Amino acid sequence: MNSFNASDEIRTVLSAVLIVFVTFKLTDEIDWSWWWVLAPVWAPILAVLALFVVFLAAAGVDGMRREGDR
Repeated sequence: MNSFNASDEIRTVLSAVLIVFVTFKLTDEIDWSWWWVLAPVWAPILAVLALFVVFLAAAGVDGMRREGDR
């Protein structure tokens, strides 16, 4: 049996949105920059990187706090 998890669902939605945006851009229905048309590709990557930076900063603050307690 084929399992369908949340990451597959998110990937499917983002792919559909990307196809719609590119179609609208190529048919001149929208006058957006290609950066915004391709946002379904780069925005999730940017969000993951931003979360990674936040977690690294939190770990650094926690590490500094723990060293200060010694």
